[in-house]
Amino acid sequence: MKLFLSIIVISLLGLSSTVFALTHTECEAAWKSSSAYQSCYPAWGAKAIGNKCGIYVHCKKPDGSEVANGTYNPHYDQKGNEIIGSDYSLFYTVEELKKLNNCNGKLKVGSC
Repeated sequence: MKLFLSIIVISLLGLSSTVFALTHTECEAAWKSSSAYQSCYPAWGAKAIGNKCGIYVHCKKPDGSEVANGTYNPHYDQKGNEIIGSDYSLFYTVEELKKLNNCNGKLKVGSC
């Protein structure tokens, strides 16, 4: 019985990053630990969406121009005042987000 329970606990711990939803704080922390964070700024930042982080940022190229990475579509309340939801087009796991680099203005997981 102990062995059975141990296997279940180990299995749940291994699945935690894919089963349990992330928080905004986890996505922001992963983004801030990436190399890309130094030369990209959040147009709308990173947002937890299920088990991935949605992101929309602008990254600087060596010539000083900027490249938009991803898209962001806000959904406003009935009065049009407050954003009540949003759609992002770029999604990364926390581990991928930590490995992002700015490669001539474009985000890339891993080295350029």
